[in-house]
Amino acid sequence: TASSRGQLRHAPPIATVVRHRQDATSPTSAEVTARMLTLSDLPTGWTAQPVTGPQPSDTGLCNSGHPIPETERIAVFDGTLPNTEIAENLYRLNSGSAAQAAYSYATSHATCSQYRPTNTPLTLSIKPMSLPLPGERSAAWRPTINDAQTGVTQHGDIVLIRDHDNNLALIDRSTRKISLGLFKATINKALAHLAP
Repeated sequence: TASSRGQLRHAPPIATVVRHRQDATSPTSAEVTARMLTLSDLPTGWTAQPVTGPQPSDTGLCNSGHPIPETERIAVFDGTLPNTEIAENLYRLNSGSAAQAAYSYATSHATCSQYRPTNTPLTLSIKPMSLPLPGERSAAWRPTINDAQTGVTQHGDIVLIRDHDNNLALIDRSTRKISLGLFKATINKALAHLAP
């Protein structure tokens, strides 16, 4: 119904919290969730995809030497066209670990042109992408994504941006041409959520 669609549009994304350290400095689920994208940040007609757990802590492409996040939140949004989505992973770490993770992510691809995310049927063939990004360290890639289960090939854009104790990873993917303008706008909105 129109009423239920209206409620869905404003519902927060459902995600799994992965907590690896319990101490006074670990951010709570609510603190991390409050800094995530919501449906109001995306065009009308997009929907939030439930993300059920447990989720793997895949803190970067090629997954080489990345520190384990203290708290991780994942949100996935489906576009109005089939096989189109934007996903956000927000990792909270201490500053040293956040810097190490961002450095590892940004440099691990010199010898890595293919990557398969944990517990998925996806294989990503990766090429660096030139995309000016803010943050203390950032990197961007353009993968071709092959799904072994469905046989579908998708195009994507992936960025990682470090903002103090946050490592923000965003990916968009579609079987059609990627809307780089929408992706850039989504990156800016995600960063606005991280502002103090």
